[in-house]
Amino acid sequence: MYLKRIVLLTHLLCVFFFAEAQATRKTFVTARCEQAPRIDARLNDEAWKNAPFVEDFIQQSPVNGGKPSERSHVKVLYDDNALYVGAMLYDSAPDSILTEYGPRDSGDQLNADLFSIEINPWNDGRTAMEFMVSASGIQMDSHNTISAMNKSWNAVWDSHIRITEEGWIVEMRIPYSALRFPKTEVQVWEMNFFRLIKRKNEGITWNFVDKDIVGWLNQAGELHGIKGVEPKTRLSFSPYVSSYVSRNSDTHENSWSVKGGMDVKYGINESFTLDMMLIPDFGQVQSDDQELNLTPFETFYDEKRSFFTEGTEIFNKGDIFYSRRLGGEPVNRGKVAESLEENEVITENPNDTRLINAVKLSGRTNKGLGIGFINAVNSKTYAHIKDTLKQTTRNYLTQGVANYNMIVLDQSLGNQSYVSFANTHMIHPHDDYRSMVSATEFKLTNSSGSYAVSGNAALSQNKELGSSNNGLRYKVQLSRIKGKFQFDLIHSAIDHRFDPNAMGYLEKNNEQSNVAVFKYNNYKPFGNINEFTNQMSITHNSLYHPNRFSKLEIYWQSRLVFQNYSALALEWSLTPVPKYDFYEPRVEGRKYKEPTDYWLRLTHDTDHRKALALNTRVAFWKGRTFGKASYWLELTPQLRISDKLLLKHYFYYELNKNSLGFASYQQETGNVYFVNRDINTLANTFEARWIFTQKSSLSLRARHYWSEVEYKESYLLEKDGSMGDQSEYENHNHINYNALNVDMIYTWEFAPGSELSLAWKNNVQANDSRIDRNYWENFSNMLGKNQINSLSLRLRYYIDYHKLKKVL
Repeated sequence: MYLKRIVLLTHLLCVFFFAEAQATRKTFVTARCEQAPRIDARLNDEAWKNAPFVEDFIQQSPVNGGKPSERSHVKVLYDDNALYVGAMLYDSAPDSILTEYGPRDSGDQLNADLFSIEINPWNDGRTAMEFMVSASGIQMDSHNTISAMNKSWNAVWDSHIRITEEGWIVEMRIPYSALRFPKTEVQVWEMNFFRLIKRKNEGITWNFVDKDIVGWLNQAGELHGIKGVEPKTRLSFSPYVSSYVSRNSDTHENSWSVKGGMDVKYGINESFTLDMMLIPDFGQVQSDDQELNLTPFETFYDEKRSFFTEGTEIFNKGDIFYSRRLGGEPVNRGKVAESLEENEVITENPNDTRLINAVKLSGRTNKGLGIGFINAVNSKTYAHIKDTLKQTTRNYLTQGVANYNMIVLDQSLGNQSYVSFANTHMIHPHDDYRSMVSATEFKLTNSSGSYAVSGNAALSQNKELGSSNNGLRYKVQLSRIKGKFQFDLIHSAIDHRFDPNAMGYLEKNNEQSNVAVFKYNNYKPFGNINEFTNQMSITHNSLYHPNRFSKLEIYWQSRLVFQNYSALALEWSLTPVPKYDFYEPRVEGRKYKEPTDYWLRLTHDTDHRKALALNTRVAFWKGRTFGKASYWLELTPQLRISDKLLLKHYFYYELNKNSLGFASYQQETGNVYFVNRDINTLANTFEARWIFTQKSSLSLRARHYWSEVEYKESYLLEKDGSMGDQSEYENHNHINYNALNVDMIYTWEFAPGSELSLAWKNNVQANDSRIDRNYWENFSNMLGKNQINSLSLRLRYYIDYHKLKKVL
């Protein structure tokens, strides 16, 4: 039945495909150099004198397709070891070139001029590697998909800049060890150059990037002329050693530890790379933003560990992999408190399991078949419990050994089209649990790149204690992806048994949805406006089993970018008929009937080229019954004191008045109780960035999150989803939740790929029922709670196999 529906819908969508001529690509023919140029940003080496060059750049913004205001002269050479780029970026006012400093990979966020080269050796319009340098010399490298950048990927390459009386010069050496390419005698790569003249907010490219077409790397030119390249063995080692000291303010105890391990990167051939982590350490990764979660759903946290973000685009296929499951929260961590006996307290309950090792293999064959494989194994994790009377301790197993695997096959079909297969497999022997999820995904784009049909389907198979549970999910989509007017028509369904959460993340299942999205964008300046974008969507949701209406929502967004580079956006949403929430009651078969509502949000951003910038968000939500209303305010001021010192503050306030939500379920009577509550949430995040040199920096991030919940009257939830009479059930306490995280880290890249870092972390979490304190009383009370302070020093050294071989 499922297969018939998918095939029928896909067939109907394909009827809309039309064939048109493809836009002409520019071609750059490079040349081999006999002696490599010295990377000093002077371009006076013999190799550069007769090197091929390009100058025919075109504006991407503000005038899409316009003539650049400044001239750019770019040369490319190659040899058996690397690709070389030399760019003379002329500027009529070289003393006005902007040169803000920042940490590595911050280039596109700096108030600085930029230059980059984007390369895709597979020439399929789907992925690319970008190497960017700012006019202050800050490097940024990223793995890009058709319309997104992944800046967590870091390669070892050389660059140098110099500002002259004529403009500024960039010189790069990109070794083949930083690239992957097919094993062919003659190489044809997609390539584009990008330059940003920041003071004018003028972006220019070599091959024209039309903003009326979705994506940018699919609009690259081509690099020809590379022949007979046989790169050397790609092998590097990055051993590390780290030491930690932490202090618990409640027990006044200090703990010490020393850790060591190694990252290994091995190029199996020109196309495939094997990455290994042996005894990984993530102690200096930025702390998660903790929040009070009153919903029936799991909190989603972004991945910040570099191993699971570097070059992992292929593992996103099928949407079944959530890397935070690997080394994530122990499955039985929440059961420790329930196991306590008289006079027992929890002395340690780790938030994360410890990975023993992780292996990642990825690459693409000459015929365009991408292959990805990842494996990770975690060790047993224990909570420690102390008997305060007997002064004895015992361990409680919160996570047994688990093995995680994923494999992906992704076949390029040309013209940004592909078909892929993905499979995740998790084995948890201690609990006799096994989960396997298989998924397929495809995208078919017509020859002009104006229409696309895409879709995916997944099957979950979970086995626990001899019982099994299988579920299915699918999605099909027709899109117009070119022109001022674009649209997406989407149908998706998830049955009530689909569960990928052993290695994936799914907020809720048992839902089907029909969505229509319409966009109209104008990127040609008119009057005082540079850009005008609009989007409207209509969403209809329902349960999958049984088929019951859930929600109808209409959404609109309009955004203006003015010639002074401030921006203004208006969003609104309306649910014209009552909606039904089948998840908030926390009991299968029950529902909560919500009234019609609407919300408005106004956004204003000032010009971030100025020393002082401010982003403002104001929003209002209103429901028709119980006086339900919400108010939001976000302020993000940013102060650039100098090119090396930046201060930023994020302020967030939200007030939810008369927010009805689940309170309890009485199994004996089958009654579900809801409670009326007022929720006040305030978050302050302060960030400071002090750059000493291009290779060393100090960063500080301090976040305080405060949420108060005042419980009021309770109601019995009726069978039809409405609120019954006020109930006498009062089994709930007010909530006052605080979370404070401080992350301060000094980083010094003392050699290419090698780093020394010193980090201080502070963590405080407090939870009680007092809601009568003002902000400063509450903050002072929180600081009196248990604090975990830690200081860590980490040394990582990059060892290249060829350099090591010469030494030995």
